[in-house]
Amino acid sequence: MNRTVRELWVMAGALLGILAPVHSHAQVVRPHMGYQVAITDQTFIGEFINQQSLSITGAVDSLVFIDADGQGFGENDLVTAYPSKQTFPLMQVEEPSRSYMAQWQFAHPNQFTSPRKSSSELFRTARDPDDPDALKGMLAFIVRGLELYYKGVDVKGQFRQDSATVFIEVWDFDPNLFRYRDSEGIGMADTFQAYDLLHVLRNDTLLLSDSTLYDVIYVYKTFSDTVFVPQVRPAEGNGAGH
Repeated sequence: MNRTVRELWVMAGALLGILAPVHSHAQVVRPHMGYQVAITDQTFIGEFINQQSLSITGAVDSLVFIDADGQGFGENDLVTAYPSKQTFPLMQVEEPSRSYMAQWQFAHPNQFTSPRKSSSELFRTARDPDDPDALKGMLAFIVRGLELYYKGVDVKGQFRQDSATVFIEVWDFDPNLFRYRDSEGIGMADTFQAYDLLHVLRNDTLLLSDSTLYDVIYVYKTFSDTVFVPQVRPAEGNGAGH
């Protein structure tokens, strides 16, 4: 290969290197929490498949609609047919399917949102005698765990439990601020109860303090005095006792 041809090959290689697509760095994959609804009404399923011209293979037991854009179910969302698991984007939804889908309710029977509070404040809310709420108590324990193990502010997560496993996942947090701390010796034993921090002093001064990590009761000293008064009997022959 002469010099001219060799230089052309070098130039061509350099040009291809410039024009070649540059691959981006690895992307972080995070969970997306959205809404979905499973429909088993065979009459609606048949009409909807025909209306949307969905090319589904085999029988359809149910359709699962996924609210992809977070604006309710309709155009631009997704539908998955089961058991084939084929997924299709929704085109324009016509009547009567639109009215049928408009009746789907976004029920939140197990959702509770609170302004940012300490776990102690949340426990007091959950213990309201007029409205005790187990879900609020669960949230208080989650916040207490964050107070103990996470020194940051922003974090997202989810958990689930079944007969065989428990699962927790968190994301969008600062991993440098997530650290395990041994709870022994800081008032978070297995027999933990939610109380305020109480100091009982000899001079009867009461100090109340709210902790963001744990609430315990400290009793520094207790005092009790018992005075026994013996019964006095009158001496014989001396008349009434004095």
